[in-house]
Amino acid sequence: MPWLVYVLIAVVLMSFSSLIVKKLMKNVNQLIILFYQCLIAVPLVIIYSYFSSGALITINNYPLILLGVIYVTAIALYYVALSNGPLSKVSPVFNLKMIVTAVLGLIILIEPLTIQLILGLVFGMLGIYLLGGERE
Repeated sequence: MPWLVYVLIAVVLMSFSSLIVKKLMKNVNQLIILFYQCLIAVPLVIIYSYFSSGALITINNYPLILLGVIYVTAIALYYVALSNGPLSKVSPVFNLKMIVTAVLGLIILIEPLTIQLILGLVFGMLGIYLLGGERE
């Protein structure tokens, strides 16, 4: 299960990324932060694509452009939410994406619905509610 190692590293990196972004927002506009992240990410993706012999520019790259627009818009909105709310509440609610993604997988990709998936969705929603809900 090498994918598990990759995803756990990604989780740690994204967690630190959210923490750093939240700290930076005290002095820097959230969209400026996103700009610099994209400015650094694009050359890295180009270099990776070159060395992995992937075609970065293809004739039918409209889905890739759409994906980029969707991702940058989602992250920009997440940063706006972070600038207006506490990290300990915004991040769990943002992670509703895991539940939405699983449901989309069921509906669009016709992935199998299992008891384990149902329990994961229920407990995931419960966890998000408990972590992101109103605090007294």
